[in-house]
Amino acid sequence: MGWHLFRRKTVIPLLAFIIANAAIPGVTSATTISPGKNVSATEKSSVTSSSTAAYIKIDLEGTERKETEPYRTEFLKPFGQKKLKLILEEGENYRLYVRAKLKEFNMPSAIEYIPVIESEYKPSARSKDGKGVGMWQFMMNSIHPFLTVNEWIDERLDPWKETDAALKKLQDNYNFFGDWLLAIAAYNCGAGAMKRAIAAIEKKNAQVATTTPAQSTPGVATPSSPSTYAATTTPATSKPAKTKITFWDVAKTNLIPEHTKRYIPKLLAIADLCENTQYYKIDLPTAKDKNGRPVNPHSFLFDYIETDSQVALRILSSELRIDLKILEELNPSLLYGITPPEKGYKLRLPKGMKEAAQIYIKSNR
Repeated sequence: MGWHLFRRKTVIPLLAFIIANAAIPGVTSATTISPGKNVSATEKSSVTSSSTAAYIKIDLEGTERKETEPYRTEFLKPFGQKKLKLILEEGENYRLYVRAKLKEFNMPSAIEYIPVIESEYKPSARSKDGKGVGMWQFMMNSIHPFLTVNEWIDERLDPWKETDAALKKLQDNYNFFGDWLLAIAAYNCGAGAMKRAIAAIEKKNAQVATTTPAQSTPGVATPSSPSTYAATTTPATSKPAKTKITFWDVAKTNLIPEHTKRYIPKLLAIADLCENTQYYKIDLPTAKDKNGRPVNPHSFLFDYIETDSQVALRILSSELRIDLKILEELNPSLLYGITPPEKGYKLRLPKGMKEAAQIYIKSNR
């Protein structure tokens, strides 16, 4: 971005004219907006007929806030764009599954970009302290009742199962907090921590409200007219109206971790850029065709079979004449490449392989 350098002797008059009269693509000539800058609703709506793309507002609030700006600016830099592009490309098949589930559950589509922050869309990712595992970084203290971890399996390593678990957890958070930004922030720092933070803010607000002296209407109430005085003052026993606490209110305090304060604006910036690639004139994979449909709608369609006894992936792949790596990638939660001894484990297979797998399992009972 920016003006090219020209020979000073020949271009200064022309450059001055261009700068004075140029309009930024996508806005009127009276408005100057550069990609990544905070843009008001008025500025975003002032799109000229010559604009190549209109701004698309994402389904989470806050993209225009100053807290979001540094992250948008960072990802608009060449290195930021390159890194984001690589993450989105490598995670495409998983993104399509997440996107489909969000639509099924009627949840904000911007949630698709949480795994970009959590794991860079890597199903086998582990946090630096080793506690968070998988694409959605579940820790052991948060898996119940969503996922199973035992001596045979770790479902946190299964991107499809962990996605289902994460969306259920996020929906539970939303049902409690009634606000998606709070729900997502609580996913990061823990619902208990967020509840305590909100309770502390509400308590402080209530104390401030109750210690503020009631004010009478000047010139109306007098000692000689007690009934009028009573009608024009706030009774000492009245409760102040409860103000809804937002994520941005909590982020102003030291009641939640710093990484959670960064989590939301970073998510908003990434979602904003990914949903507005044409507006910002950046090259990021959208995983959509020209009509807005998934580029590979069959990427997460599988067959499943329930096992009667332990099944080794190595033997099954040989019987089905498919690459062992395919079965391992479809069943990453199996820690040793073999199903648990208990009956009823659902084994994931490539589409069209169910009948052949069932024949093998029945013949080996």
